[in-house]
Amino acid sequence: MEIYVKNRKGKKIFCEVERAADFGDRLPAVLIVHGFKGWSAQRHISAISDALVARGFLTVRADLTGNPGKSYLDFADMTYAQELSDCEDVLDHILRLSQIDAARIGITGHSLGGMIAAEIAAKRGEIKSLVVLSAVYDFKFVVKRIFNKPFKQVQEDFKQKGASFVWSQGLHKELVIKQGFYQDVVLRTAADFAPKIICPTLVVSSGNDESVSQSHAGKYLKTLGSGVKKMEIVDGADHNYSGVSLNQVTGLVKEWFMQTL
Repeated sequence: MEIYVKNRKGKKIFCEVERAADFGDRLPAVLIVHGFKGWSAQRHISAISDALVARGFLTVRADLTGNPGKSYLDFADMTYAQELSDCEDVLDHILRLSQIDAARIGITGHSLGGMIAAEIAAKRGEIKSLVVLSAVYDFKFVVKRIFNKPFKQVQEDFKQKGASFVWSQGLHKELVIKQGFYQDVVLRTAADFAPKIICPTLVVSSGNDESVSQSHAGKYLKTLGSGVKKMEIVDGADHNYSGVSLNQVTGLVKEWFMQTL
């Protein structure tokens, strides 16, 4: 079911809400957060939802920007802070749904969305289980990969135009991104909040990740405050879990939430 959730500023966030009809009400629910340049209908995001719905979960996938997604915020204007705020507003909407069990709420996120999911888990006690997928731990180590060009060129773009460009593999085109995104993320690190995460947490890393190295997963595992935590490496997988590796990652996510929610 497609819905729009209003954020605290009255802006509309597109969400895909899915559940299996034959599991009744009082369902465990999982919020699924896409990554940078991502959207809710991406193959790996929707596959995770499908796996969970088949086992009796209600899932919510939000589009955090309007390009390539369907929400109000233009991709060029996105910041980590705004996406974090919007995700919290979607979580508040989930908690008001009559068909969910508010004591069994999980969250998972991919890449930048993994960091957002982790920060929400640190802030919100309603989150009872967390899975981070190829999640960014510290942005200063991935900024060059985000822009895929010498950073002097990016700085010149910002100076001359107030914006630069990033390549979207999924859309096969360049997307404009404004300087505000860089200024917001460059000093962000999960070290500021990971010790506050106390819910059971699964950290997943892809074995052949071209964007976020396994060192980020290792830092999450080391600094998480949770007494129940585990790391899994999906051997041979790329950043978006292309090909057969998707079956492995969806299985890991499904089993984790079934065990912890």
